[in-house]
Order: sequence, then C-alpha cells, then structure tokens
Amino acid sequence: MSDEIEIQEEVLSTPYEDNEHPNIRFDIKENEDVTKHLLFYKTDKKNSFSEGRMPSDLLFDVFKEIQTFPKIKNKNNKNDIETFNKFINFINIFIPHLVINSNSKTNVIEVDDSKKDITIEELHEIFKVASKGKRKAMIERSDDKV
Repeated sequence: MSDEIEIQEEVLSTPYEDNEHPNIRFDIKENEDVTKHLLFYKTDKKNSFSEGRMPSDLLFDVFKEIQTFPKIKNKNNKNDIETFNKFINFINIFIPHLVINSNSKTNVIEVDDSKKDITIEELHEIFKVASKGKRKAMIERSDDKV
C-alpha cells in the first residue's frame, strides 16, 4: 500500500531547515470538515507503536486515557504535581506521533480518503523515502554554496 502514496515533489525537493528535526506531517482527510494531521519523527522502531494498528486509533486511545486524569488546579499542590508528572511520563512515548498543526507545506504528505487504512509500519516506510529525498536536497543545496 505504501507504494500507492505519492510524495509530492515539493516535499522531496525541499531541504530540512537547519533548526528542524527530521519530521513530516501526514494529512489524512476524514471528511469535508475534518483532516487528521499525524506528525512522524524519525523514531526507534522498537520503541514505536505496534505494527498493524491504525494511527488514528492509537491517538484516539491516548486522548481517551488523558481525559481520565484529574484536572490540575494548583501547581504547588503535591497531588497536582504528582498528576502532572504522571501525565508527562505517560505522554512522553507518544510525542513523536501526536497531532500537530504546522504551516509548512514542504513537510506535508497528503493521504487521500481511499488510503486511510495505512499502518504505522507503512507510514514509517513513506517517512524514510521522503526523509532521504529531503536529505539529498540538503546535500545539493550545500554543494551549490561551494
């Protein structure tokens, strides 16, 4: 399936910015009003999500779990500090895959409606291809400066 996802030339030909961690956002259009934005950093495969689960399901599960945490009302309260630390520990492993808003079209790969069943494994493969293209563009840019 990942072969069917077309990576736009704009993504492949634009180098990463110097201050930018390798990241690419995948836009998945759910309906006319809702587009899901999934950001993928280059992550360690062993510490990533399990293969075969849908990104949207994983994110939904994370957000449902977050809703169960009590509200933090006082940053000096011992219980609130404990809740906050629990939240940080929980959310940390999901940060590379969290929903994010970004204005950079050069880091966005669009995944159309018919391909929304793409797995985490396939998204990682697409990320690798796009990341290699962006790195190649960085090398070409530095060669032009010499």
